[in-house]
Amino acid sequence: MRTTAQQNQLLKQYLQGSLQYRETYEEVYDHIISAVECVPAGASFENEVNRVICEDFGGYEELAEMENMAKKEAIVNGLKKYLSYFNSYLKWPVLLSTIAGSVCVYFALTQLRFVPVVLKDIFAMVCICPKLLSLFRYYQTGYILKDTRKSVKDNIFNKIAQVPLTLFILFMLWSNNGLNKGSDINPVVLTVLFVLAVNYTLSLFKLYKDEFKMSIISRG
Repeated sequence: MRTTAQQNQLLKQYLQGSLQYRETYEEVYDHIISAVECVPAGASFENEVNRVICEDFGGYEELAEMENMAKKEAIVNGLKKYLSYFNSYLKWPVLLSTIAGSVCVYFALTQLRFVPVVLKDIFAMVCICPKLLSLFRYYQTGYILKDTRKSVKDNIFNKIAQVPLTLFILFMLWSNNGLNKGSDINPVVLTVLFVLAVNYTLSLFKLYKDEFKMSIISRG
């Protein structure tokens, strides 16, 4: 049977009210429409929708469980992919760039003699960048994908983005505002922290690009 625009809209409204995440909504909607269009003309649209949900998804109650499983899978896959990006900076030949960057940072810290408060501000901005990228991700989703609903990947992305800022705050508390003292913090320690923070942000940016590219392809 060929579904009408009104029937499609009614199904969308129902699923939007029943499902939290963009990915699961699109998956369930596409599956139901494809299944309903395969039945002979004249069948009841509502009955066929109920049949597909019960037979293929285990019933309406199982839709929420399906979303929970999708969220857990997204967390595991997202973390694995992120760690692979982060570890790539410690593997050959990218390791050469990491070492070169570390040398440049160390030289800057030991030779240019930044004012301690400026050094603290620079380090803070590097740690804030992942959180800013997280906010930019929301903007891109709404503006380009025209969809502001939650994604199953929001949870893992936000947690990864929050880590550098949290560690920076803890570091400042632990060091008793040590970056204000400047000379009390070993340049090697600051170099390692700075390079790790930069690589952390770059890895998150790669994760964002990969997610956005896959979203564009799936909608193309």
